[in-house]
Amino acid sequence: MKTFMQDERQTCTVYVDYENLVESLSHRHSFDIATLLNLVLQRARQDFRIQRINIFGNWALYNLPEQIDRTGIVYRFGGDPGGDAAPEIEKSIQDVSVSKEGPQAYLLISGQAHYAKILKLLQQRQKISILWTLEPLNKPDRTLCSDYEPLSLPSSLQTSKWTRLLLLQGLVLVAARLTTPISLPDLVASLSLYPSFIEMIDVLLPLAFREHILLVSEDQDPLEGTQVSLNTQHIIVQEALLIEQRILNTAWILQAKQGWVAFSVMERAISTYSLLRNEQRHRHQWLELLIEEGRLLSEKRYREGRATTALSVGPVSEEISVTHEQNMTTLICVVDAVARRRQRGWISATQLYRDLGLHMTHAEARHIFEQATARQFLQLRTRPGNRDPDSEVTTVQLDLQQAQVRERLVQRNRLLIITYQLLIQRNQKIVKSLLLEEFMLNGQLSEHAARYWLSLLIQSEIIQSLVVQDGRGEYIISLNHHDPLVQEIELFEKRRLSEVQE
Repeated sequence: MKTFMQDERQTCTVYVDYENLVESLSHRHSFDIATLLNLVLQRARQDFRIQRINIFGNWALYNLPEQIDRTGIVYRFGGDPGGDAAPEIEKSIQDVSVSKEGPQAYLLISGQAHYAKILKLLQQRQKISILWTLEPLNKPDRTLCSDYEPLSLPSSLQTSKWTRLLLLQGLVLVAARLTTPISLPDLVASLSLYPSFIEMIDVLLPLAFREHILLVSEDQDPLEGTQVSLNTQHIIVQEALLIEQRILNTAWILQAKQGWVAFSVMERAISTYSLLRNEQRHRHQWLELLIEEGRLLSEKRYREGRATTALSVGPVSEEISVTHEQNMTTLICVVDAVARRRQRGWISATQLYRDLGLHMTHAEARHIFEQATARQFLQLRTRPGNRDPDSEVTTVQLDLQQAQVRERLVQRNRLLIITYQLLIQRNQKIVKSLLLEEFMLNGQLSEHAARYWLSLLIQSEIIQSLVVQDGRGEYIISLNHHDPLVQEIELFEKRRLSEVQE
């Protein structure tokens, strides 16, 4: 006969893959890990007699949010930043499952299921394994566990006003303004200055490490605390810095007439840039992000009883000057590259604007076109239209007598020769980071200038890049052998080597 009040629930140890759970949740427009995990752990305590709750994350780099329920037995285990927690979980289960005092059941809580090895181990040892995940489990994996249940999002879960991508891009902008190597406490302190980040730091950091947006520096100074660096090879990092540059420069151009630009006008202006074309919500959020970070200034203006949100650029004059010169270089290189591909010395103004749209907004393209014309870098002519001879088409051609035009093209060609020579030395296999170092060393460029040039050559499809599936955003680099300019560089180098050998 059973004794009164006997607890028939199975004993259980819980394993939580914290970073995996955070990542899956973030794709559902929420960072409210505390609410989700508290409800899941509450459910686990109802279903089982919990002996221990193990939460796996890199607790040396970020904190477990204070709101997470710590009643009962909760342990935290560390791991490599951004690494897979499965090996650590497997090791723990291997040790516990051989003990006579071990639990009857093992509950794994995660975002995505990737625990086949662990589940097979428990199956072999005739242990009960339960899997709760946010993402659906495929049928083969379901046969490995004793029980499976998909986690449903509670109605009480808070959703973020900003998207996952924008929050990560915002973190990039904050980190980019700190001195490298970045002190992790300094980064946390900087993020805490902004209302949209302060409640999400303990969730954003594990996500940034998992995505390899932030990397832990190899040489740590014990007196400085943990030091990290921004992974400038990562596509999210690169696009964040490019978008910020395009928005600030566009705002500066548009505000020139009256000292400010309406929010709605600004949103339409940046919609012409390739990285901001798709979603109006994303453009709105980017403007709100730069306002919050003080890069754009915002005020209400009233006209005829109607309120307008007016934007203006903060103190960024030096940055704007650099951007203008880069835009001029972009225009010169685009005109030259397209003219070569079309096997003529000129291109139509319409074609130029279309190609510049890959690199900048229409407002920037118009501004730099006017500047190039005023500085006589471009020669404008009219020709009969191809489809309608009675119509006229404006064409543009570089004035190669201008020293600054020649200097920029020579710089581009030198960098392509460096690329070609490095590819030959490395048997046609080089990564982007190595080429950047070569641009800085042999091309005598600053890191910022080297990144600009490589981005320009890739966007112009003169250099090709293929991402390496290592999660760190590294790219394999090659030359586009079908491009006329590349063919000319290759022919020049082959002749030079032949003359040297003779």
